[in-house]
Amino acid sequence: CGDMNVAHNEIDLKNPKSNSGNAGFSDEERSKMTGLLSAGFIDTFRWFYPDREEAYTWWSYRFNARANNTGWRIDYFLVSERLIPKIEDSIIYPEVLGSDHCPIGLLVSDSIQNTTQDSMQDSMQDSMQELIQNTMQDFTQESAQKSTQNEPIKTAQSKTAQPKTIQRETTQSAVVQREAEQSETEQSETAKPEIAQPEEDSYEIYVDGSYINNNVGYGVVILKNGELLKEISGCVTDPVFTGSRQVGGEITAVMEALAWSKREKISKVTIFYDLENLKKWATGEYSANIPMSKAYRDFIQSSGVSVQWNKVAAHSGVKWNERADELAKKGTAESVKNNKEAPDLIKELEETAERFALYLEDNGYIAEFLRIYNKMSAKICIEKDGELLGYIDIYNTKKLHLQPRYHEIKEDNVREEMERLWETFRKSEKI
Repeated sequence: CGDMNVAHNEIDLKNPKSNSGNAGFSDEERSKMTGLLSAGFIDTFRWFYPDREEAYTWWSYRFNARANNTGWRIDYFLVSERLIPKIEDSIIYPEVLGSDHCPIGLLVSDSIQNTTQDSMQDSMQDSMQELIQNTMQDFTQESAQKSTQNEPIKTAQSKTAQPKTIQRETTQSAVVQREAEQSETEQSETAKPEIAQPEEDSYEIYVDGSYINNNVGYGVVILKNGELLKEISGCVTDPVFTGSRQVGGEITAVMEALAWSKREKISKVTIFYDLENLKKWATGEYSANIPMSKAYRDFIQSSGVSVQWNKVAAHSGVKWNERADELAKKGTAESVKNNKEAPDLIKELEETAERFALYLEDNGYIAEFLRIYNKMSAKICIEKDGELLGYIDIYNTKKLHLQPRYHEIKEDNVREEMERLWETFRKSEKI
């Protein structure tokens, strides 16, 4: 982890040498970070808040001990992809006064500390399984060898041993007779005419998501008994899912597929997917630690549809998976169309956010309307008594009309107060 004081065009315009003179970090640090990212490491803050595409925090006199050091400030915390499912949130703390750093914290699940222990247990279980298999194999071979060695002994036994041999043969004869009777019974039952059972229809569903120019789309292809039955596509507007880009599209595709299955009274489907997390969140292999994965898991568990998961490689030429990808891209275009058709939504959102920020200041808070994100959400920074309390995101789309979200406010009492103030603010707007 580390921090970088970087100009906007250096990070977002992909021009790493444009501001090297006063960027605040060395070429060596930049090289190390680039190497980790190319090796599959993930910047946790951008993973959880992908809508912040330009820079994380605008430093001003309010949050910075050095008043003249203003500008975009970027901090990062890189982890391997394996740890992402165990991280619940990644938070920026620009309220640390008296420092020129802007640290990022991680909220992790308890299970992360058991990763090594779980790995050791898995290894021990594998070793025990191998030991059991080898032992059983040795035992079988040894028994076979003993059986072969005992054959000549039986033929060489004296007459005094014959009664035991006769008794054994009698017992074996009885066993053979019982087996013959059982075989006749089974044949008799098999001979009974069977009632033909109707074959159950099979439903195969291919899902995919897409993210293009700040718009998220989803695509679904449904096959019945191997034949194309239905195609579904659209844009993702729920802020719980739009913040995670393509992942939100993949999740929405599964949810739309199961919603359709439930409406059609279909109880069992096979879903073909290319994002590994889709199955693991649904089955509990990965912890659902953030609102997006929790909503997804809960929806699947309550759908009443049994799902068989089938992983396919992305962009590998699988016909129906490629078609789902085309539909997802089409869904992002629908989002662009909707944004162009509803410019008043953005204007309404901006004006409402500005008025609500003033309303919060009238109630003793320092509130600053920062900007509009993704043409659908407004972010307001909340502060009181020199302490940053968090951020409120207000969404305004065709489906979500001026709906606030408080997931970037960590204190329950502050969140409840913001909810109360929003309700009173909206009531005053309608008077």
